[in-house]
This record gives sequence, structure tokens and C-alpha cells, in this order.
Amino acid sequence: MAVLRDMQASTAAVGNRAEFDVCTSCARQLHTENDVINVSNENCNCNERGFNQGTSRLDAIPEEDCSLMETSQKPEQQENLFSISRNYVTALRPWSFSTSLVPILLGTALGYKECNHVNILASFFTAIAILSVHGAGNLVNTYYDFKRGIDSKKSDDRTLVDQKLSPPEVASFGALLYCIGCLSLFFLCLTSEARVEHIALLYFGGLSGSFLYTGGIGLKYVAFGDIVILVSFGPLAVMFTFICQTGLLKLMPFWYAIPVALITEAILHSNNSRDMDSDKAANATTIAIMLGPSASYILYCLLLFVPYIVLAILGVHFSKAFFLPFLTLTVAFRLEKEFRRGNLSKLPNKTALLNMLFGVCYVTSILISSKESLPGF
Repeated sequence: MAVLRDMQASTAAVGNRAEFDVCTSCARQLHTENDVINVSNENCNCNERGFNQGTSRLDAIPEEDCSLMETSQKPEQQENLFSISRNYVTALRPWSFSTSLVPILLGTALGYKECNHVNILASFFTAIAILSVHGAGNLVNTYYDFKRGIDSKKSDDRTLVDQKLSPPEVASFGALLYCIGCLSLFFLCLTSEARVEHIALLYFGGLSGSFLYTGGIGLKYVAFGDIVILVSFGPLAVMFTFICQTGLLKLMPFWYAIPVALITEAILHSNNSRDMDSDKAANATTIAIMLGPSASYILYCLLLFVPYIVLAILGVHFSKAFFLPFLTLTVAFRLEKEFRRGNLSKLPNKTALLNMLFGVCYVTSILISSKESLPGF
């Protein structure tokens, strides 16, 4: 209901001396935009105050006392808060978190097979620690790629290019996540049976890799970034999870992590293959640039399909459950076709999805196998 029209009609009925006690903004709406704004007795303090019969002018009240202003500002404030939160979440690149979640699940499954139980608290703090370091590493990557002029309007990550966040905000957010990770490490030392020095060695090894990938000496820019990702989001994360679960420092999780690590590397390689031109322009060197398009395609195929070959061997000689990840083989062939045709814009995201599907099937194959049928136990 357009109550302002009723307010004007009432004013005419009682004579020119009758005016409303309203704030300046409400008065402006009343005089010039009558058919724009709607108010009601429930949400307008100005209307509740009724007529001021003793004056011939419009008495202005402070805008902070006018609930009409409050109700008009709340939706805008909520929208801004949502937009800011969305920018922070987008900056984390959550689509890439499968590369952390799969090692966590794999290390937990191996720990369960080793000890026949799961340390719930250790699992929780392990997940927080790994995901925090991963998210912080993504923010460091965003920050230094922007500073080096690698990111542009054509880039997949345009958090800073589109000014969704400022460089100090990205840096502060990354530092906060590193602090959260270290706090989780503290609680891990209290809840896990592993020796503190073993937990700290693996954790800070992963933390250093996540920062040095683009920060500091910038291993990504001198063709060593692939090695960092291959180790950090494969053997290192799986061994970290396993030792937090069991308290045992063993090499066995390292070998189980290889299939997952290869597909994780395929995500990075597809990303670097897509960004070859911008990386070249910024004088960065990646394996994709060194190999060129044709050899990069061959490497991508190897990274995708070698894990299936490894699991086929395990399935023949050990548990038949290792054939379960072959349910995702058709997805791998579709990704190979997209790389071959040069459709690289969304290939890293799609490869990350394959990594998650493959990883879940792989972890399930371990869980449903008997301990005696698994190699290394």
C-alpha cells in the first residue's frame, strides 16, 4: 500500500497547518517521489508520530531515528556482506580442494586398516590443517601472480584483476589461514599419538611448499612448481594424515599416494598448458612451456592414465576391489579428448572433479578389501 499518498490526502483534509514529523530523507520522498516509496505504520517511526498541528513546517528528525532509513539500508548491507563473503570464498578456489580432501581420505583409510580404528579428533584437526595450508597457498599464488603481471582479464583467477579484493586483503586472508593451520597443528599434537617432531616436520614441509610455490623464490616460475605439487598434494599429505591417525612413521602410505598424486599433477599441468602464453609474457618457466603443446598433451595423457595402469596391476595381483576406480575411466577419456582439441579453459576444474571421483573410488576399494589382500600390510 502506498501510504504516502494517504498521508498527503490526510494532510489536505486537516488543512495546511497539519504536517508530519519525519526525517529529511522521508520528507524528500514525500515531496518529490510519492509513487516510489511505500511505508507503513509498522516500519516508519515518522508516521507513528502522526501530525504536528502546532507548526506550519515539516519538522526534521535525525535520520538515525527513522526506521524507514534502517529498513531501506538493511537489504543493501546484507547484499554487500554476501558479495564480500563470496569474493573471499572464490579467492580460495574451492574447486581445487579435492586435491587435499582425497589425500585426507586416503591417509585416514590406510590408518584405519593399520589400527582398526579412527581418531575422530585427529581427523578433524588434520583436515583443518591441510585445507588451511591449501587455501593459504592458493591466496599466495593469487597475490604473486598478480604482482608479476601474470593474471589478466583472460585469467581463470581474476580476484585481484577485477578488484574483488585488494592485495592487502588477500595477503591478510592468507596469513590468517596459515595461523589457523598452525593452531590446528597445536591441537593435533595434543590429540594424536604421533611424535611432535614427526608431525611438525611433515606439516611445515607442506606449508613451506605451499608458500614457496609462488612466494619467495617462486618455484612455479622456474619449472619446479610441478614437483612441489606432486609431492605436497600426494605423498606428503597422505603420510601426514596417516601418521596423525596411527602415530607410525612408515613408507607404505607414500606408495599408495602415487596414483592420486599423478592426477593431482594433471590438474596443475592442464592449468599451465592453458596459461602458456601469459606465463611466457611474464618470463615464467613451466614444464608445459618447456615441452610445448604436443609433448604437453602426451604428458597429460600419462598423468591421467598411468594411475589406472597401476590399479590394474594391483587388481590382478592383490584385491579385485582395485578395479573399482575404473568406473571413472570414461571421464578420463573425455578429458583427454578436450585437451587434444584445445578446449583448455575449464579443463583444470574438470580434472579436479575426476580427481575427486577417482579418489573416492580408490579409497572405497581400500576400505572394502581385507587387510591381508592389501600390499604393505
